[in-house]
Amino acid sequence: MKIKQKLFFAVISMILLSATALGVPANNTNTKNIMAPVADYFVIPTSTTQLTINFIDQSTGSPTSWSWDFGDKSTSTAQNPVHTYCVAGKYTVTLDVKNAAGSNKVTKILGFSVKDNFTKQ
Repeated sequence: MKIKQKLFFAVISMILLSATALGVPANNTNTKNIMAPVADYFVIPTSTTQLTINFIDQSTGSPTSWSWDFGDKSTSTAQNPVHTYCVAGKYTVTLDVKNAAGSNKVTKILGFSVKDNFTKQ
């Protein structure tokens, strides 16, 4: 019977030591469960002549930072930036979002033409 008690104590001690070494709090009732964000956005054209676009963040998971690449060598760190393209064409737009739990990015292709100043592909 004493051997079983010592073995049980040894296993519990190893678990507590492992949790401490990993930085896991012994009482985690105050720790929030943070999920990694999932990037998403939609666009709203604001002008048919200047190709000005509102980019609207629709990411989930409470991102704390945003990094936009508009596909024309322009970038932004605003959550909901407004960007003006100089010429019609196809642009690969990427949104990268981050929080304490991780990061995620989404890439979409936007196309502009003379016929219908804005299309989402």
